[in-house]
Amino acid sequence: SRQEAAERLLEVYNLPVELHYGDAVIHMDPAQVEFNLNLESMIAAADLQPAQVAAPVDVTFTRARAVAAAMPAWTVTNDDAASGVIEAVATSWLFRFEDDIVIRVRPGDGGKSRVDMRSKSRDGKGDTGTNANRIRAFVTALEAAH
Repeated sequence: SRQEAAERLLEVYNLPVELHYGDAVIHMDPAQVEFNLNLESMIAAADLQPAQVAAPVDVTFTRARAVAAAMPAWTVTNDDAASGVIEAVATSWLFRFEDDIVIRVRPGDGGKSRVDMRSKSRDGKGDTGTNANRIRAFVTALEAAH
């Protein structure tokens, strides 16, 4: 359940971190270094995985670029077919918050392409699942593109 996942994440992320420096072993409490777990974002994105597209990398990159350009409120800021990277900025309607997006297209197994994506808010501490939803919407649109 969502509650059990939240409890397990809090349990694990609040454990002391063991650092090794030379012969010394240092145990550090995450709270000492002001580590804050963004639980809602982690749970919202728990199901996300790279997309597998049944097309070669060059075809998938072209499709991904076209889908990114057509996404509402997105502006593609960079695309490099040689490296398989597309960068974009999504701007919120009301407050004009900007979120950075990076899409990578790589060779996958069996002639498929692997597409992974990152969406990160520039402002605020949490995104209430907005970035995870953006990734889902992009993957859905990419899978529908032919």
